[in-house]
Amino acid sequence: MGGNGNDGVNFDSTEYGFGELKYNYGDDARSEVQIDKTGNVYVADCTNSTDFPTTPSAISTTLSGLQDGVVFKMNSTLTTLLWSTYLSGNGSDAAYALAFDTSETSIYVAGGTNSTNFPTTVGSYHPAAYGGTGVGATDGFVVKFNCNPPYNLQDGTYIGTSGNYDQVYGVQVSETSNDVYVMGQSLGGAFPVTAGVYSNPNSCQFVMKLDSSLSTNLVSTVFGNGDPTVTNISPVAFLVDTCDNVYISGWSGNLGLGYTSSGLCFGMATTSDAFKPVSVDGRDFYFIVLGPGMASLRYATFYGRDCDSSYEIWEGEHVDGGTSRFSKQGIIYQGICASCGGAPDKMPGISCFSPFPTTPGVWSQTDSSYNCNEAALKVAFNIGPVTAVINAGPSTSGCAPLTVNFYNLSNNALTFVWNFGDGSPTTTADSTSHTFTAAGIYTVSLSAANSNACFRTTDTAHYIIVVDTSVITPSFNYALTDSCGPYIATFTNTSVDDAGGTPFYQWWFGDGSFDTGAAPSAHSYPGTGTYTVTLVMSDNLACKTPDTVSHIITISSFNLSAKFSIPDSLCLGTPFTPVDTATNVSSYSWNFGDGHTSSGADPTYNFDAPGTYTVTLVAENSEACNGADTLHEVIKILSGPIANFSFTPITATANVPTTFTNLSINATRYLWNFGDNITSTEVNPIHQYNNTGTFKACLTAYNASNCPSQICKEVPAEVDPLVGIPSGFSPNGDGENDILYVRGAAIATMDLKIFNRWGQLVFETTSQEKGWDGTFNGQPQPIEAYAYVLQVSFIDGTSKLLKGNITLLR
Repeated sequence: MGGNGNDGVNFDSTEYGFGELKYNYGDDARSEVQIDKTGNVYVADCTNSTDFPTTPSAISTTLSGLQDGVVFKMNSTLTTLLWSTYLSGNGSDAAYALAFDTSETSIYVAGGTNSTNFPTTVGSYHPAAYGGTGVGATDGFVVKFNCNPPYNLQDGTYIGTSGNYDQVYGVQVSETSNDVYVMGQSLGGAFPVTAGVYSNPNSCQFVMKLDSSLSTNLVSTVFGNGDPTVTNISPVAFLVDTCDNVYISGWSGNLGLGYTSSGLCFGMATTSDAFKPVSVDGRDFYFIVLGPGMASLRYATFYGRDCDSSYEIWEGEHVDGGTSRFSKQGIIYQGICASCGGAPDKMPGISCFSPFPTTPGVWSQTDSSYNCNEAALKVAFNIGPVTAVINAGPSTSGCAPLTVNFYNLSNNALTFVWNFGDGSPTTTADSTSHTFTAAGIYTVSLSAANSNACFRTTDTAHYIIVVDTSVITPSFNYALTDSCGPYIATFTNTSVDDAGGTPFYQWWFGDGSFDTGAAPSAHSYPGTGTYTVTLVMSDNLACKTPDTVSHIITISSFNLSAKFSIPDSLCLGTPFTPVDTATNVSSYSWNFGDGHTSSGADPTYNFDAPGTYTVTLVAENSEACNGADTLHEVIKILSGPIANFSFTPITATANVPTTFTNLSINATRYLWNFGDNITSTEVNPIHQYNNTGTFKACLTAYNASNCPSQICKEVPAEVDPLVGIPSGFSPNGDGENDILYVRGAAIATMDLKIFNRWGQLVFETTSQEKGWDGTFNGQPQPIEAYAYVLQVSFIDGTSKLLKGNITLLR
């Protein structure tokens, strides 16, 4: 199906080519096929053919821009073209997704456009283009066609923001309301978020729910890691299930495509039951499920293997184009390009920490490919009817006041009503606690409901609570007469009896002796130690009898000791904390020998002048037999060097390195930090900045005692974006021109690939510091011309693509 140009290709079929509406790797292969109940086939795609087949009922029969969307319908045997139309405006357009309404009398088509006159309808949500400018300026769209003659355009709207990039990659229709859901990407953090939804503010992936006439935004939200400047995933599949739960899958990592060079999935939300809660390399598949009304995050997880992030292309799980299917019953069926780059033993240099996860008993658990494997994934969420379930604790029977925690374990419910059966007000909390103050048997009920649930929308559970009010409360206090002997303890009975009977007491003193009196006499212990004293109280009229209380008492005869350690010497300005090893101390008195004191157990102190000081600790404890103890320790505070430097040029000069002159006094070694994450230990370094700006350069100087001194100065730098690569090199070991490097300035990211005459990739690097030495797999390569592709993005947002030949000479 097609014409005289490219059909079914969005902008550029080259894997790493991008522009116009091709934003994500794989966007060139996006399309959608749907089958109606009678077997007719509907297709949404794009074309740049000027003679793409259309039918008389088309809303457009000519190519209007560089590329147009197309949508067409064929009979079940593909013998008759029933309806076909360009879907276009004055720019580039692409149709990615299709969905029928519940009666299959209308079909919705969604995608992306940079046309300012794309076909929309009066009264729709946003009939005019949003007006973004710049490279990649696009809007999303969704339109509605009649599925039957005359196949007219019923409704149409733009979807997006006034920013430079918005596209719709999925469309679904609710089976319960016939409302329309769209899913896509939007840069800039301005996509509308309605009240009461789950959201990751400022993120660049969105979901919106419109009414069936595409006139009103009913609900919308965004999700991602909160960075408004980059998308986190390339969307792959989209579903609204029979209960209006929303499912989305996608993958992260650009595979070399320019716009998404920094769009990784780090920081995206996951749930506590996630299969994989954290992405190690930022290039995983991501699944997210939002509840009805997008009010909650029901599930979110990463999925994939973990590899060294420096292998940016090879380890990422991804999809090369098209879509995967989700079941309306809430089951994910996902196809994935997995374990790209092959198993570590088949692709030298790949460092992976865990394999792509599979399950026992599947057709294949083995990663045996030299490059990508096809992985198939199924996740069943078992969404069903509302079921009310209660659990309670820690006790569901006892004496008043009885506080019971009630746990809501219901399934698929959104609203709840608790009735405690004691006349108190109901509550709509999820889980709750309640205190019963009067005796009785109470039936607690939980009514759970979800008007959008499948099959059963309400359910009620019951729980029995038994409460009594006749209680006894055993308690006592104690005092030690002398901790240094003889060892005597006295006990005071403070128990309370509300049962109205005659209480009986049993005292167990923890040394094998006991007493049955209400107020025992003073008790003499045989020696020092720890004893558990227990009082057992009984009353046959109490609701819980007997009841018990215990206290642990410690009898000791001890001395205290003042012990601590400090460094022999420290550099001036270095704080220290004495290591306290004192025993049996209740109060501390520190004197640092310079007029300053402290009463803390572990004080931190910093001397303000060099010299030799005596630090003194006086430790005290009134219950110790010796009362107090004193210890002195000496510390030497060393003076440091004086750090200073100058630099040239004083005024920023484009691409001229900065020369630093060390002016430090009494220093023996140096550590430079140039303010751009680059350091040096040279005495007088020369540094080339890669960005224009003012940098805080710091010099830390150390003397022979290893004491530091630091000074920082603001250093200006000016860098103009430049890039270049030699046309030839001679890796013959003579020390000149042996390694081929990319050189330039203000380079943010780069990707250099070099191919031999058979198209085999013999070298690749993303770093200016890594060059080609003319070998492949350790073997010198022959003298000839090699093709290269160099993709560079600069710090000012511009980019450059270089292609050509390099001659290897020997």
